[in-house]
Amino acid sequence: MEAVNSPHATHFYAVSHFLFQAQQTCNNRCVVDFQIKDLSAMEKECANACVQKHMVIMKDVAKF
Repeated sequence: MEAVNSPHATHFYAVSHFLFQAQQTCNNRCVVDFQIKDLSAMEKECANACVQKHMVIMKDVAKF
């Protein structure tokens, strides 16, 4: 098994943490009705816009 060096592990953790936080933020802001299994069109549109904005931020910050 190949050893994982610290910078790669740190980068993986940072990206994973950012994506988790983005998912949590988008879910909290966009999903309004937990009684229905499926997302409404408004919830889907909000979530898509939210995730896209987070991906732009991540790309700018992480310099991918």
